[in-house]
Amino acid sequence: MRSLSRRDMLKLITASSTVLGLPLSHFTTASSINDQTLDELVCVHRAWLKCEVNKAEYYLASLPQSLLLNADSLKQLISADFSQGHIIYVNGLMLSRTEVAISSYYIEQFSKKPNKV
Repeated sequence: MRSLSRRDMLKLITASSTVLGLPLSHFTTASSINDQTLDELVCVHRAWLKCEVNKAEYYLASLPQSLLLNADSLKQLISADFSQGHIIYVNGLMLSRTEVAISSYYIEQFSKKPNKV
């Protein structure tokens, strides 16, 4: 796997964040996700599991949903993570707890589907 750039990771997280308001039936299937993207999401998910006790789903559920579905609020939440030291390192990248939680949540939901990877 190539090393992740922060820009690529943020694109991935932004794309992942769009799934937060969707029912499970709307999640992508194994055949429609790029292998490299899936590898990167799995890497982020492993970093979450290494640093956190609870699933990303529970962390995100503890936040007001309006913060997660509004781009400006999400940016403020991510900035607050950095200023409060809520940082998780993924392959040398410094990501906020919220950024990692969003991507980890995607993998948690994706793995619940019957046709999972």
